[in-house]
Amino acid sequence: MSSHHFVKEDQEPALLILDTHTISFEKIQELLEWSPAVIVTDEVSETALGWGIKIDVVISSVHRLEEVRANLAEQAPLKLLSCSPGESQAECAFQYLIACKQLYVNLISGDLPDFALYQRFSDRLHIVVFHRGIRWSLIPDGKFEKWLAKDTFIKIIETEKDTQQITVGKDGVMKIEKPGPLWIGEDL
Repeated sequence: MSSHHFVKEDQEPALLILDTHTISFEKIQELLEWSPAVIVTDEVSETALGWGIKIDVVISSVHRLEEVRANLAEQAPLKLLSCSPGESQAECAFQYLIACKQLYVNLISGDLPDFALYQRFSDRLHIVVFHRGIRWSLIPDGKFEKWLAKDTFIKIIETEKDTQQITVGKDGVMKIEKPGPLWIGEDL
């Protein structure tokens, strides 16, 4: 095994699964390659158990904590989190990861991703979002440079309401420079 296969403990991205309908189990298996910390919602926990995934943290409402604890007893040790009033499950998970000094997270999003929320945490947590066949990465300085093959399809979001779609015309390095942060979406 070459040295690039070694990952320092706690340096691999955690895996936060908010939904299981927008990504294939095969893609999730790829994200589990280095045995990251796995955080799921109580709604996702049964599906994750069916996949045979070891769950580390479950986000649940306060009134369901004991039910979740009983249903997931075989997953011990298991951490249960409940969100503060008005706090989203993603926000709750991000706060937990930051408190644990986790720097990276792969997020499986269900609903339309809340890029504004994710961006609020970007100074403390590097978030990569997987949503409906697209891998979204935040480019904080607005400068994207990457080699892409011809016919690669990417999406660019500068603000919540401004989305641009580009098909790469030829193999080579694509450079995009925008004032301020942007999200780049690449097909999986």
